[in-house]
Amino acid sequence: LLDIIKERIEAIIEDEPVSRRKALKRRVVKTLAGKAVKSEIELILEKHCYEGQTYEEGANPIALISEHGLGKTFGIRKHFGADLVEVQCHAGMDAIDLLGGVCPDEKGVFRPVDGDVTAAFRGAQEGKNIGLSMDELFRMPQKVQNTILSALSCMPIPEMERIEANKKRTVKDAEDYIQKDEMVYPLRIPLIVTDGGGRTKKESIWAPVRNLRIVMSSNEGGDYAVEELDPAMASRITRFTLEISEAQIELVTGIFIDQRAEIEPAGSRWETDRDKVIEATMKFWKAMRTVKKKQVASAFMGASPRELSAVFRKAEGVGSIKATIIECHEYWCARDGIKGGPIDSHRKAVEECAMDAFKGIKADRATK
Repeated sequence: LLDIIKERIEAIIEDEPVSRRKALKRRVVKTLAGKAVKSEIELILEKHCYEGQTYEEGANPIALISEHGLGKTFGIRKHFGADLVEVQCHAGMDAIDLLGGVCPDEKGVFRPVDGDVTAAFRGAQEGKNIGLSMDELFRMPQKVQNTILSALSCMPIPEMERIEANKKRTVKDAEDYIQKDEMVYPLRIPLIVTDGGGRTKKESIWAPVRNLRIVMSSNEGGDYAVEELDPAMASRITRFTLEISEAQIELVTGIFIDQRAEIEPAGSRWETDRDKVIEATMKFWKAMRTVKKKQVASAFMGASPRELSAVFRKAEGVGSIKATIIECHEYWCARDGIKGGPIDSHRKAVEECAMDAFKGIKADRATK
């Protein structure tokens, strides 16, 4: 398909005046590249996380799993926009981070405060379209995973609970908002203060599946500090494993080179050396992947779109890309627990990969 698209682009561009061909090709490729880079993540989200999707249509909590730097978090934020509620998972988190708890207000009166998950479920019960993102899922301790297990299994809402949920809505519809036997995600919160006297009760929030889209994401592999995913949690999510491909790296590189070319004078090296830089970057990426595969029980990181984009933003010119990569070696190096700083063998590996890949790219001429 990509070959067909490229042929079609060339055919269109050949019909244009010679003076316009290069600029037109850059714009077309940039547009297509942007769509191609987002496709694997965003098409998954568009298929499984659209507004109003029902259980019968396949609505289910999903998990995007890949190496770091692929753009999972960016894609999720872009897809949901202002409707997104984000939970940043980490090893030190507790149930209160998800569900909330009882805290004193400015007058010292203890009142319930919603956690991010509770707020998302409550908003969905009220009729809002909510995207709930749990970033770095594998960093969440298993004991915390257990607090939301039941909430991830949708079920038909019990009739008495449906009646009560419709009564509690602040927005009153002409008819019941939650319909009979509607599929919902059930969130049960253990203890909530109900008045100044300190009395407590259990609360249940019933979020209609059509209103709440749950997306999880995480890095995977021995290079990352992660927890084992509870089997009960794993059985409740639809998992999508993503990989960084050569085509993706090539497209990302082209995008950033074109962005630099647009703000530089016509005929700058970002424009004239475009193909050379892409070729050198691809060679660097492949070399880094090879080094990573050879590392045993060592957290050497292969180059990802995130770090490469940072290098292109930071480099002063085409001729300084190699030096910028070497300067940014800590993107890919593990830390030496005894000496401190990056592991020497990792630092040398980055330097060797950069020196070999970019040896054909001349240094920029010095300017006064």
